[in-house]
Amino acid sequence: MILQMIPQRTDSDCCLAVLAMYLGRTYEDVLDAAARLGPRFHRKGMFTPQIIRTAETLGVKLRRKRVFDTEVDQGIVIVVYDVACEDDHVLVLREGLLFDTDLSVWEPATYKATKKARLTELLWRDMDNA
Repeated sequence: MILQMIPQRTDSDCCLAVLAMYLGRTYEDVLDAAARLGPRFHRKGMFTPQIIRTAETLGVKLRRKRVFDTEVDQGIVIVVYDVACEDDHVLVLREGLLFDTDLSVWEPATYKATKKARLTELLWRDMDNA
């Protein structure tokens, strides 16, 4: 499947854009699914359980993996920054690259070093990392 890059539209909707990219859905589809769970996710962001529930609303079961290989695994990566003023973020991991909601593409080591970030968890579908 071709990955369509989808930018985030607000400061806090990276989860919506990343879910749309990873699941091959439109931003609007994901926003509608998230709105069924809570009305303000596009303004205040989501935590991992909310990301998983939104995917389930769209018919996709995501699993959590705390130890993963950026060269092999694919999915949604939860990012935590070492800088206290930065909010957590999510990216799409595919083919050994990180796809960001600002439409940039990164090698994982370069992203971690440049952004002072840790890739803490992967959300994945069974079919992606069998």
